[in-house]
Amino acid sequence: MNVCSARADDTVMFSHPTLREWLIRRRDFESRKFLCDPRVGHAAIAFAMCRGGGGDGGASAPLGADRTLELAHHILKAHVYRFGIANVQWNLDV
Repeated sequence: MNVCSARADDTVMFSHPTLREWLIRRRDFESRKFLCDPRVGHAAIAFAMCRGGGGDGGASAPLGADRTLELAHHILKAHVYRFGIANVQWNLDV
């Protein structure tokens, strides 16, 4: 079974649920190396879309219906105000 699969837009997608779980959750006694919070990624995508970029070369504002739905998805997944992510300093110029 392949852990990574190539997508039509030349990006790579992790396709194994165990790898995804390992990246976002660890037991107390396990190393925190490579641990990541998907909410930060969702927030970064949503903020980039609000600025008119999106990081994927898509059209700038105003957003169409599909892009607006995608923006809403990322805002909801980020829980921006629920967990205090709004107070984080963002470096989106990477």
